[in-house]
This record gives sequence, C-alpha cells and structure tokens, in this order.
Amino acid sequence: MLISPRFYFRDWRISFTLAAAGLANIFTWWYLGTNIAPSGQVFLHYTVIFGVDLVGEWGRIFWLSGSGAAVIIVNSVLAYLVYPSARELSRLLAYVSLLVQALLLLVAFFLVQVNR
Repeated sequence: MLISPRFYFRDWRISFTLAAAGLANIFTWWYLGTNIAPSGQVFLHYTVIFGVDLVGEWGRIFWLSGSGAAVIIVNSVLAYLVYPSARELSRLLAYVSLLVQALLLLVAFFLVQVNR
C-alpha cells in the first residue's frame, strides 16, 4: 500500500537527511567541476600502498557524483516503498544515503588533492 508523498516527507528525519544528502551531492558535483581542469588524463584512484592505480579521461571523475546521485534515488524510492510497514528501515535508508554522500565527498577532496 503506497502512501501520499506529503505524508512521507512530513517525517523530518527522512526529509532532513535526504535534503542534506542532496546538498552534499550537489556540492560534490560543484567541487569536482571547479577543481578538476578539463584536460586529457586525470588520476581516478589512489592507494597508499600502490600509489595511482587508475588513470582515465577527466570526465570519468564525475562518475563519483553520479553514483552518489544514484544511491540517493534508489534509497529514496526504497524508503518510500517500505515506509508504511517499516518506518525505521526507511529512516535507516535515508541515513545511509547521507553517509554515502559524506564518504564520496571525502573521496572527492582526496582526488582533487592527488590531481593537483
């Protein structure tokens, strides 16, 4: 049984965390777009042990933000579908979206530092 989206977004825990996750994702897009120059090759992955182990076209760096947007969309839809029967699970999905966005933002900061 589906509920009204208005009722779903009245839950401040869900609406606040999804809004914060969306803002973090927008900031990640902006941060990568302003700090990575559109040039040929950029470093896409770095490990402490091996150093740079993945190099690719500069546009592929935005897959990071795109995957974050996909996580927000999938978790939001799943949270909306299970909200009538499991409110805590819906809130957990929203929290996970925010956590993933925070981690992806941290990765974006590190990638910008590696590419300078």
